[in-house]
This record gives sequence, C-alpha cells and structure tokens, in this order.
Amino acid sequence: MLAGCSPSQNIQFLGYRSIGILGTNLDSAMIRMKMICYNPNHIGVTVRDGWMDIYAGKTLLGRLIQDASVHIPARDTFNFPMRIKVSLSTLMQYSSHIRLNDSVLFRGSGECRIGKSGFFIHRPIHMQESALLNLY
Repeated sequence: MLAGCSPSQNIQFLGYRSIGILGTNLDSAMIRMKMICYNPNHIGVTVRDGWMDIYAGKTLLGRLIQDASVHIPARDTFNFPMRIKVSLSTLMQYSSHIRLNDSVLFRGSGECRIGKSGFFIHRPIHMQESALLNLY
C-alpha cells in the first residue's frame, strides 16, 4: 500500500425504496428495489456483477442481483438498483415466524466487482439489518 493511503471503509446501507413486483409465477416472485447507500470514502468507484444471498433469520429468502453497473460517488449517497427472486413457498413457511415476532433480522452475504479506470477487483459484501414489522 502506498504511504498516505488510508484503508477503504465499508459502504453503509441506509435503507431501500421503489420496491415493486416485476412478475410472479406459481412458485416465485421477482421483486425490484433500490437500496440507498452511503460511500464514506474519498474516492468514487464503479460496482458491477454484484450479488447477495438474503436471509431472514436463518431462512434463505433469495439472491439479490445487481441490475446494472453503478457509479458510486465519493462521500455521497447513491441508489443501488437490485432485483431478487423470492420463493413463495419459503415466504409462506416463514410467515408464521413473522406473525410471532415484532422484528426480523435480515442478513446478506455476497460479492461484487469494484474498480476504477478498467481495473476491477472482487470484494465481499456483508449486510445485517433488523427490521421492525407492523402487521396490525
């Protein structure tokens, strides 16, 4: 590492918006969303080929897949378009757990390619977020 370079910080997950259903069939639903994130680093980069397996508790809900390459500005918030294919049978099995608890711990683990000026490296992605559910 060069002198004067500080290690990069992890991108922070702030929330999500624009959730919609792209399509359904008898066993699954394709959902699109934009994750809102913040880059605390002093340099902007491009992210591509991202994916993340999403768990609610210990139950695998599906795999998030990055829709397109995303430019991440330095020290700024940005939208990260994703889509996820969710098994409807898994959701039905997990719904009884959701009714018995006020919150759910969502975890994600995956990887992406991050880079600048045509040079890309693989980076792991990890996310953990507790969500309060208000079903009534």
